[in-house]
Amino acid sequence: MIGFYPQERFFLNGASKATENVHALLKQELGAVALPSDAPIDTVFRADPFITEQAKHRLQRYSMCGLTHTLSTPHVVAELQSYGCLKPYDALVCTSSAAKRVVQSLVGSSLVQLPVIPLPTRAPVVRPYKKYWFTALTAGRISAWSKANLAPVFAALQMLAEQLNTTVQYSVAGVGSTDDEAELAAVAACFPRVEFVLFNGANEEEWQAAWGSADVYIAPSDNVQETFGMATAEAMSLGLPVIATEWAGHSDMIVHRESGYLLRMTAASFAGPDFTGATAAYHRAAAEQTFFSVPQLCSYLFSLTNAQLRDQIGRAAKARYASELSLEVVCRKYTELFTELRDLRDRFKPRSVPSLYESWTAPMPRSAVAARTALDADAVLRAATRSLDSTNVEQLLQMEGPIQYCQLSAAQQRVFVTCLKLGLLELV
Repeated sequence: MIGFYPQERFFLNGASKATENVHALLKQELGAVALPSDAPIDTVFRADPFITEQAKHRLQRYSMCGLTHTLSTPHVVAELQSYGCLKPYDALVCTSSAAKRVVQSLVGSSLVQLPVIPLPTRAPVVRPYKKYWFTALTAGRISAWSKANLAPVFAALQMLAEQLNTTVQYSVAGVGSTDDEAELAAVAACFPRVEFVLFNGANEEEWQAAWGSADVYIAPSDNVQETFGMATAEAMSLGLPVIATEWAGHSDMIVHRESGYLLRMTAASFAGPDFTGATAAYHRAAAEQTFFSVPQLCSYLFSLTNAQLRDQIGRAAKARYASELSLEVVCRKYTELFTELRDLRDRFKPRSVPSLYESWTAPMPRSAVAARTALDADAVLRAATRSLDSTNVEQLLQMEGPIQYCQLSAAQQRVFVTCLKLGLLELV
Protein backbone atom coordinates (compact mmCIF):
# COMPACT_ATOMS: atom_id res chain seq x y z
CA MET A 1 0.00 0.00 0.00
CA ILE A 2 1.29 3.47 -0.95
CA GLY A 3 0.72 6.34 1.48
CA PHE A 4 1.14 10.03 0.63
CA TYR A 5 1.03 13.25 2.60
CA PRO A 6 -1.59 15.96 1.93
CA GLN A 7 -0.28 18.84 -0.12
CA GLU A 8 -0.39 21.38 2.71
CA ARG A 9 2.40 19.47 4.45
CA PHE A 10 4.84 20.00 1.60
CA PHE A 11 7.78 22.33 1.86
CA LEU A 12 7.51 23.38 -1.79
CA ASN A 13 4.23 25.25 -2.05
CA GLY A 14 4.76 26.44 -5.62
CA ALA A 15 4.40 23.00 -7.17
CA SER A 16 0.64 22.65 -6.65
CA LYS A 17 -0.39 21.62 -10.18
CA ALA A 18 2.34 18.99 -10.42
CA THR A 19 1.47 17.72 -6.93
CA GLU A 20 -2.24 17.48 -7.73
CA ASN A 21 -1.48 15.48 -10.88
CA VAL A 22 0.80 13.06 -9.04
CA HIS A 23 -1.70 12.58 -6.20
CA ALA A 24 -4.52 11.93 -8.67
CA LEU A 25 -2.42 9.31 -10.43
CA LEU A 26 -1.45 7.56 -7.17
CA LYS A 27 -5.02 7.53 -5.81
CA GLN A 28 -6.97 6.71 -8.96
CA GLU A 29 -4.58 4.28 -10.63
CA LEU A 30 -2.54 2.77 -7.78
CA GLY A 31 -5.00 2.90 -4.86
CA ALA A 32 -2.78 5.07 -2.66
CA VAL A 33 -4.18 6.50 0.59
CA ALA A 34 -3.65 9.84 2.32
CA LEU A 35 -1.62 9.77 5.54
CA PRO A 36 -2.10 9.30 8.40
CA SER A 37 -3.91 6.01 7.75
CA ASP A 38 -4.59 2.77 9.62
CA ALA A 39 -3.83 0.79 6.47
CA PRO A 40 -0.48 -1.07 6.39
CA ILE A 41 1.92 1.13 4.40
CA ASP A 42 4.97 -0.23 2.60
CA THR A 43 5.98 2.99 0.77
CA VAL A 44 5.56 6.58 1.97
CA PHE A 45 5.48 9.03 -0.95
CA ARG A 46 6.17 12.75 -0.69
CA ALA A 47 5.81 15.01 -3.72
CA ASP A 48 9.00 16.84 -2.73
CA PRO A 49 12.58 15.73 -1.92
CA PHE A 50 12.35 16.18 1.89
CA ILE A 51 12.36 12.53 2.98
CA THR A 52 15.41 12.15 5.22
CA GLU A 53 13.86 13.28 8.52
CA GLN A 54 11.18 10.58 8.50
CA ALA A 55 13.63 8.03 7.08
CA LYS A 56 16.00 8.51 10.02
CA HIS A 57 13.24 7.92 12.59
CA ARG A 58 11.24 5.08 11.01
CA LEU A 59 10.84 2.09 13.31
CA GLN A 60 9.52 -0.31 10.68
CA ARG A 61 10.96 -1.33 7.34
CA TYR A 62 9.18 0.63 4.62
CA SER A 63 10.38 2.71 1.69
CA MET A 64 10.56 6.50 1.48
CA CYS A 65 9.98 7.98 -1.97
CA GLY A 66 10.37 11.66 -2.88
CA LEU A 67 9.99 13.74 -6.04
CA THR A 68 12.15 16.48 -7.56
CA HIS A 69 10.84 19.93 -8.35
CA THR A 70 13.26 22.84 -8.41
CA LEU A 71 16.81 21.89 -7.43
CA SER A 72 18.29 25.39 -7.29
CA THR A 73 17.52 26.55 -3.76
CA PRO A 74 19.88 26.20 -0.77
CA HIS A 75 17.44 24.20 1.38
CA VAL A 76 16.87 21.62 -1.39
CA VAL A 77 20.62 21.27 -1.95
CA ALA A 78 21.17 20.80 1.80
CA GLU A 79 18.48 18.10 1.90
CA LEU A 80 19.99 16.17 -1.01
CA GLN A 81 23.44 16.34 0.55
CA SER A 82 22.01 14.58 3.63
CA TYR A 83 20.78 11.56 1.62
CA GLY A 84 23.53 9.36 3.05
CA CYS A 85 21.05 8.07 5.66
CA LEU A 86 18.74 6.58 3.01
CA LYS A 87 18.53 2.86 2.21
CA PRO A 88 18.79 0.99 -1.09
CA TYR A 89 15.01 0.54 -0.97
CA ASP A 90 14.37 4.32 -0.83
CA ALA A 91 13.94 6.45 -3.96
CA LEU A 92 13.86 9.99 -5.28
CA VAL A 93 11.90 10.26 -8.53
CA CYS A 94 13.71 12.60 -10.93
CA THR A 95 11.37 14.20 -13.44
CA SER A 96 14.04 14.44 -16.16
CA SER A 97 17.51 13.19 -17.02
CA ALA A 98 18.79 16.72 -16.40
CA ALA A 99 17.34 16.65 -12.88
CA LYS A 100 18.94 13.24 -12.25
CA ARG A 101 22.39 14.55 -13.23
CA VAL A 102 22.07 17.39 -10.73
CA VAL A 103 20.86 15.04 -7.98
CA GLN A 104 23.70 12.59 -8.64
CA SER A 105 26.21 15.39 -8.17
CA LEU A 106 24.72 16.21 -4.76
CA VAL A 107 23.85 12.88 -3.11
CA GLY A 108 27.39 11.49 -3.29
CA SER A 109 27.62 7.82 -2.32
CA SER A 110 24.00 7.56 -1.16
CA LEU A 111 22.38 4.22 -2.02
CA VAL A 112 19.02 5.86 -2.87
CA GLN A 113 17.36 4.83 -6.15
CA LEU A 114 17.05 7.62 -8.76
CA PRO A 115 14.48 6.60 -11.40
CA VAL A 116 13.55 9.09 -14.14
CA ILE A 117 9.75 9.40 -14.39
CA PRO A 118 8.08 12.41 -16.05
CA LEU A 119 5.40 14.38 -14.27
CA PRO A 120 1.90 13.19 -15.18
CA THR A 121 0.07 15.55 -17.54
CA ARG A 122 -3.25 15.62 -19.33
CA ALA A 123 -4.17 17.17 -22.67
CA PRO A 124 -5.73 20.62 -22.07
CA VAL A 125 -9.29 21.26 -23.17
CA VAL A 126 -9.28 23.48 -26.26
CA ARG A 127 -11.72 26.28 -27.23
CA PRO A 128 -11.57 27.57 -30.80
CA TYR A 129 -9.93 31.00 -30.92
CA LYS A 130 -8.38 32.07 -34.20
CA LYS A 131 -7.68 35.63 -35.39
CA TYR A 132 -4.29 35.52 -37.11
CA TRP A 133 -2.89 33.32 -39.86
CA PHE A 134 0.03 32.29 -37.67
CA THR A 135 0.07 32.25 -33.87
CA ALA A 136 2.73 31.09 -31.43
CA LEU A 137 1.86 30.24 -27.83
CA THR A 138 3.78 30.12 -24.55
CA ALA A 139 1.98 28.94 -21.40
CA GLY A 140 2.93 28.89 -17.73
CA ARG A 141 3.83 31.18 -14.88
CA ILE A 142 4.78 34.67 -16.02
CA SER A 143 8.12 35.71 -14.55
CA ALA A 144 11.23 36.90 -16.36
CA TRP A 145 13.42 36.15 -13.34
CA SER A 146 12.15 32.72 -12.27
CA LYS A 147 10.60 31.19 -15.40
CA ALA A 148 11.61 32.57 -18.79
CA ASN A 149 12.49 35.89 -20.40
CA LEU A 150 10.08 36.27 -23.31
CA ALA A 151 11.83 39.25 -24.98
CA PRO A 152 13.93 36.97 -27.27
CA VAL A 153 10.71 35.29 -28.46
CA PHE A 154 9.18 38.66 -29.36
CA ALA A 155 12.40 39.53 -31.20
CA ALA A 156 12.29 36.29 -33.23
CA LEU A 157 8.61 36.78 -34.11
CA GLN A 158 9.30 40.41 -35.14
CA MET A 159 12.15 39.15 -37.35
CA LEU A 160 9.81 36.57 -38.91
CA ALA A 161 7.05 39.12 -39.55
CA GLU A 162 9.51 41.52 -41.21
CA GLN A 163 10.81 38.75 -43.48
CA LEU A 164 7.25 37.92 -44.54
CA ASN A 165 6.03 41.53 -44.52
CA THR A 166 3.08 40.62 -42.31
CA THR A 167 1.91 40.50 -38.70
CA VAL A 168 1.96 37.47 -36.43
CA GLN A 169 0.33 36.79 -33.10
CA TYR A 170 2.02 35.79 -29.85
CA SER A 171 -0.30 34.34 -27.21
CA VAL A 172 0.92 34.08 -23.63
CA ALA A 173 -1.25 32.17 -21.17
CA GLY A 174 -0.44 32.26 -17.49
CA VAL A 175 -0.50 34.15 -14.25
CA GLY A 176 2.07 36.57 -12.89
CA SER A 177 2.33 39.41 -10.44
CA THR A 178 1.07 42.84 -11.47
CA ASP A 179 4.68 43.94 -11.98
CA ASP A 180 5.52 40.88 -14.09
CA GLU A 181 2.51 41.39 -16.35
CA ALA A 182 3.24 45.13 -16.71
CA GLU A 183 6.85 44.34 -17.61
CA LEU A 184 5.67 41.86 -20.24
CA ALA A 185 3.28 44.40 -21.76
CA ALA A 186 6.09 46.94 -21.95
CA VAL A 187 8.28 44.42 -23.78
CA ALA A 188 5.47 43.58 -26.22
CA ALA A 189 5.00 47.28 -27.10
CA CYS A 190 8.52 47.35 -28.55
CA PHE A 191 7.63 44.92 -31.35
CA PRO A 192 4.95 46.45 -33.60
CA ARG A 193 4.61 43.49 -35.98
CA VAL A 194 3.79 41.10 -33.14
CA GLU A 195 0.17 41.14 -31.98
CA PHE A 196 0.40 40.28 -28.29
CA VAL A 197 -2.53 38.60 -26.51
CA LEU A 198 -2.34 37.84 -22.79
CA PHE A 199 -4.69 35.09 -21.59
CA ASN A 200 -5.46 34.77 -17.89
CA GLY A 201 -4.23 31.31 -16.94
CA ALA A 202 -6.43 31.28 -13.84
CA ASN A 203 -9.56 31.57 -15.97
CA GLU A 204 -10.50 28.21 -17.46
CA GLU A 205 -12.20 29.64 -20.54
CA GLU A 206 -9.25 31.89 -21.35
CA TRP A 207 -6.79 29.05 -20.74
CA GLN A 208 -8.72 26.86 -23.20
CA ALA A 209 -8.92 29.68 -25.75
CA ALA A 210 -5.16 30.23 -25.56
CA TRP A 211 -4.52 26.63 -26.60
CA GLY A 212 -7.12 27.01 -29.33
CA SER A 213 -5.26 30.00 -30.76
CA ALA A 214 -1.94 28.20 -31.28
CA ASP A 215 -0.26 26.94 -34.45
CA VAL A 216 3.05 26.29 -32.69
CA TYR A 217 4.23 26.19 -29.09
CA ILE A 218 7.40 27.92 -27.88
CA ALA A 219 9.06 26.90 -24.59
CA PRO A 220 11.86 29.44 -24.02
CA SER A 221 12.91 28.28 -20.52
CA ASP A 222 16.22 29.78 -19.45
CA ASN A 223 16.00 29.50 -15.67
CA VAL A 224 17.92 27.09 -13.45
CA GLN A 225 14.89 26.42 -11.25
CA GLU A 226 13.22 24.47 -14.10
CA THR A 227 13.54 20.67 -14.10
CA PHE A 228 10.73 19.41 -16.35
CA GLY A 229 8.32 21.48 -18.48
CA MET A 230 4.68 20.52 -17.92
CA ALA A 231 3.21 22.92 -20.48
CA THR A 232 5.58 21.60 -23.13
CA ALA A 233 4.28 18.08 -22.53
CA GLU A 234 0.70 19.38 -22.65
CA ALA A 235 1.39 21.05 -26.01
CA MET A 236 2.76 17.79 -27.41
CA SER A 237 -0.35 15.94 -26.19
CA LEU A 238 -2.44 18.24 -28.40
CA GLY A 239 -0.26 17.60 -31.45
CA LEU A 240 1.29 21.07 -31.50
CA PRO A 241 4.79 21.35 -32.99
CA VAL A 242 7.10 22.59 -30.25
CA ILE A 243 10.20 24.77 -30.35
CA ALA A 244 11.92 24.49 -26.97
CA THR A 245 15.20 25.39 -25.39
CA GLU A 246 17.53 22.45 -24.81
CA TRP A 247 16.82 22.81 -21.12
CA ALA A 248 15.45 20.84 -18.17
CA GLY A 249 13.20 18.01 -19.42
CA HIS A 250 12.91 19.22 -23.02
CA SER A 251 15.78 17.02 -24.25
CA ASP A 252 13.93 13.95 -22.93
CA MET A 253 10.67 14.98 -24.57
CA ILE A 254 11.69 16.18 -28.02
CA VAL A 255 13.58 14.44 -30.81
CA HIS A 256 15.18 17.37 -32.65
CA ARG A 257 13.71 18.00 -36.11
CA GLU A 258 11.40 15.00 -35.74
CA SER A 259 8.89 15.78 -32.96
CA GLY A 260 9.95 19.41 -32.54
CA TYR A 261 12.98 21.70 -32.49
CA LEU A 262 15.54 22.22 -29.73
CA LEU A 263 17.31 25.54 -29.30
CA ARG A 264 20.90 25.13 -28.12
CA MET A 265 21.61 27.11 -24.96
CA THR A 266 24.82 29.00 -24.25
CA ALA A 267 25.90 30.29 -20.84
CA ALA A 268 28.41 33.05 -20.22
CA SER A 269 30.86 32.83 -17.32
CA PHE A 270 28.67 33.36 -14.31
CA ALA A 271 29.71 36.13 -11.92
CA GLY A 272 26.41 36.83 -10.23
CA PRO A 273 25.23 36.66 -6.61
CA ASP A 274 26.39 33.78 -4.45
CA PHE A 275 24.07 30.76 -4.57
CA THR A 276 23.65 30.69 -0.80
CA GLY A 277 22.40 34.27 -0.80
CA ALA A 278 19.11 35.62 -2.18
CA THR A 279 17.66 32.84 -4.32
CA ALA A 280 15.63 35.18 -6.55
CA ALA A 281 18.69 37.31 -7.29
CA TYR A 282 20.70 34.20 -8.14
CA HIS A 283 17.99 32.85 -10.48
CA ARG A 284 17.66 36.14 -12.33
CA ALA A 285 21.39 36.76 -12.68
CA ALA A 286 21.99 33.23 -13.97
CA ALA A 287 19.12 33.50 -16.46
CA GLU A 288 20.39 36.85 -17.76
CA GLN A 289 23.68 35.19 -18.74
CA THR A 290 22.04 32.21 -20.49
CA PHE A 291 20.79 32.60 -24.06
CA PHE A 292 19.76 30.95 -27.31
CA SER A 293 20.08 32.23 -30.89
CA VAL A 294 17.20 34.53 -31.86
CA PRO A 295 17.89 34.06 -35.61
CA GLN A 296 17.80 30.28 -35.06
CA LEU A 297 14.39 30.54 -33.40
CA CYS A 298 13.21 32.70 -36.30
CA SER A 299 14.46 30.05 -38.75
CA TYR A 300 12.50 27.29 -37.00
CA LEU A 301 9.39 29.49 -36.90
CA PHE A 302 9.77 30.21 -40.63
CA SER A 303 9.89 26.45 -41.32
CA LEU A 304 6.69 25.96 -39.33
CA THR A 305 4.76 28.53 -41.34
CA ASN A 306 4.44 25.60 -43.76
CA ALA A 307 1.15 23.95 -42.77
CA GLN A 308 2.20 20.53 -44.11
CA LEU A 309 5.40 20.51 -42.00
CA ARG A 310 3.45 21.74 -38.95
CA ASP A 311 1.06 18.83 -39.32
CA GLN A 312 3.88 16.32 -39.78
CA ILE A 313 5.85 17.45 -36.72
CA GLY A 314 2.67 17.87 -34.69
CA ARG A 315 1.67 14.26 -35.34
CA ALA A 316 5.17 13.11 -34.37
CA ALA A 317 4.98 15.16 -31.17
CA LYS A 318 1.64 13.58 -30.25
CA ALA A 319 3.03 10.10 -30.89
CA ARG A 320 6.10 10.90 -28.79
CA TYR A 321 3.84 12.04 -25.95
CA ALA A 322 1.84 8.83 -26.15
CA SER A 323 4.95 6.63 -25.99
CA GLU A 324 6.99 8.54 -23.39
CA LEU A 325 4.85 11.00 -21.40
CA SER A 326 1.24 9.83 -21.26
CA LEU A 327 -0.59 8.96 -18.04
CA GLU A 328 -0.47 5.28 -18.96
CA VAL A 329 3.31 5.38 -19.31
CA VAL A 330 3.83 7.34 -16.09
CA CYS A 331 1.50 4.99 -14.20
CA ARG A 332 3.39 1.94 -15.46
CA LYS A 333 6.72 3.44 -14.41
CA TYR A 334 5.47 4.21 -10.89
CA THR A 335 4.06 0.68 -10.60
CA GLU A 336 7.42 -0.76 -11.66
CA LEU A 337 9.23 1.49 -9.18
CA PHE A 338 7.11 0.51 -6.19
CA THR A 339 7.47 -3.17 -7.13
CA GLU A 340 11.25 -2.75 -7.36
CA LEU A 341 11.37 -1.03 -3.95
CA ARG A 342 9.38 -3.90 -2.43
CA ASP A 343 11.80 -6.44 -3.94
CA LEU A 344 14.78 -4.44 -2.66
CA ARG A 345 13.27 -4.40 0.85
CA ASP A 346 12.88 -8.17 0.70
CA ARG A 347 16.45 -8.70 -0.51
CA PHE A 348 18.15 -6.12 1.68
CA LYS A 349 19.78 -7.72 4.70
CA PRO A 350 21.11 -5.17 7.20
CA ARG A 351 24.36 -6.17 8.83
CA SER A 352 23.54 -8.16 11.94
CA VAL A 353 24.46 -6.97 15.43
CA PRO A 354 26.66 -10.05 16.15
CA SER A 355 28.80 -9.39 13.06
CA LEU A 356 29.25 -5.76 14.09
CA TYR A 357 29.96 -6.86 17.64
CA GLU A 358 32.59 -9.31 16.52
CA SER A 359 34.30 -6.76 14.29
CA TRP A 360 34.73 -4.40 17.23
CA THR A 361 36.01 -6.94 19.84
CA ALA A 362 38.62 -9.64 20.28
CA PRO A 363 37.04 -13.09 20.65
CA MET A 364 37.11 -14.80 24.04
CA PRO A 365 39.68 -17.65 23.77
CA ARG A 366 38.22 -21.02 24.74
CA SER A 367 41.33 -21.65 26.82
CA ALA A 368 40.56 -18.63 29.03
CA VAL A 369 40.94 -19.19 32.77
CA ALA A 370 39.82 -16.75 35.48
CA ALA A 371 40.27 -16.46 39.24
CA ARG A 372 38.35 -14.63 41.94
CA THR A 373 39.35 -11.06 42.77
CA ALA A 374 39.28 -9.46 46.20
CA LEU A 375 36.17 -7.40 45.43
CA ASP A 376 33.17 -7.82 47.75
CA ALA A 377 30.78 -9.79 45.57
CA ASP A 378 27.73 -8.83 47.65
CA ALA A 379 28.37 -5.11 47.22
CA VAL A 380 28.97 -5.42 43.48
CA LEU A 381 25.87 -7.54 43.00
CA ARG A 382 23.69 -5.06 44.92
CA ALA A 383 24.90 -2.33 42.56
CA ALA A 384 24.09 -4.43 39.49
CA THR A 385 20.88 -6.17 40.50
CA ARG A 386 18.92 -4.56 37.66
CA SER A 387 21.23 -5.87 34.96
CA LEU A 388 21.93 -9.53 35.96
CA ASP A 389 20.68 -12.59 37.81
CA SER A 390 22.77 -12.63 40.99
CA THR A 391 21.88 -16.27 41.73
CA ASN A 392 23.79 -17.47 38.65
CA VAL A 393 26.76 -15.29 39.58
CA GLU A 394 26.90 -16.65 43.11
CA GLN A 395 26.85 -20.24 41.80
CA LEU A 396 29.73 -19.52 39.44
CA LEU A 397 31.81 -17.82 42.12
CA GLN A 398 31.34 -20.76 44.47
CA MET A 399 33.32 -23.01 42.12
CA GLU A 400 36.61 -24.12 43.58
CA GLY A 401 39.94 -23.11 42.06
CA PRO A 402 40.46 -21.34 38.72
CA ILE A 403 37.40 -21.33 36.46
CA GLN A 404 38.00 -22.67 32.94
CA TYR A 405 35.81 -21.02 30.23
CA CYS A 406 35.75 -24.08 27.97
CA GLN A 407 34.26 -26.28 30.70
CA LEU A 408 31.23 -24.05 31.26
CA SER A 409 27.80 -24.34 29.68
CA ALA A 410 26.66 -21.56 27.28
CA ALA A 411 24.64 -19.95 30.09
CA GLN A 412 27.59 -20.15 32.49
CA GLN A 413 29.90 -18.66 29.84
CA ARG A 414 27.66 -15.57 29.68
CA VAL A 415 27.83 -15.28 33.49
CA PHE A 416 31.61 -15.76 33.29
CA VAL A 417 31.87 -12.72 30.99
CA THR A 418 29.55 -10.72 33.27
CA CYS A 419 31.83 -11.41 36.23
CA LEU A 420 34.83 -10.26 34.21
CA LYS A 421 32.90 -7.12 33.28
CA LEU A 422 32.11 -6.37 36.97
CA GLY A 423 35.64 -7.16 38.16
CA LEU A 424 34.64 -10.20 40.22
CA LEU A 425 36.90 -12.34 38.03
CA GLU A 426 40.17 -11.65 36.23
CA LEU A 427 41.88 -13.61 33.49
CA VAL A 428 45.00 -15.45 34.59
